Amino acid sequence: MTAWLAGDNARLDQLRDPANMLFHSIGLGDYDRHYTFQWCQGAAGSSYCMFYNAVGDELRLHLLNPRLGGPHAIIDGEFHPLTFPPDMQAYAQECLDGWKAGNTTRVGYLTTADALAHLNAIATGHRSDDWTFQDAQGAAGSSYLTWRNGSGDRIVFRFHNPGVVPGEGPQHRIVDVLWNP
Repeated sequence: MTAWLAGDNARLDQLRDPANMLFHSIGLGDYDRHYTFQWCQGAAGSSYCMFYNAVGDELRLHLLNPRLGGPHAIIDGEFHPLTFPPDMQAYAQECLDGWKAGNTTRVGYLTTADALAHLNAIATGHRSDDWTFQDAQGAAGSSYLTWRNGSGDRIVFRFHNPGVVPGEGPQHRIVDVLWNP
């Protein structure tokens, strides 16, 4: 990360596999390049390390453990910029994925302050649950999209229906989160 942020391409070329063009691709966009390390997890000879920036973009690096400390340890990576999908289910999924990953900045851009507080009130142990989309329902100017875990607990994301709030932008569209254990 230090070599990339400093624009030290010679050092970056030493660290990454020559076939990996991740840093070049990210550098072409207008993205915040100041990432903070979140975690590393390893198994079967490789590690994955996650970094978030100040706007909730995610950068995940795949490292080959036997090469750590030597050339070309970074063999792959993925960049997931924050998006604001127009589809409510995709939007809520973006929020749920951010919450599960502990990406509080991403979740903060997708929710109102009240919705964020309600989502953060859910026990952190549920972040590792498998959540499956169940259904979408609408009533009185709102849409409610529900995800269920294997225990039957439900997280419901509430949106204003399009046109209910004049001038509503793409950020903070989730106006409430309901927890139904």
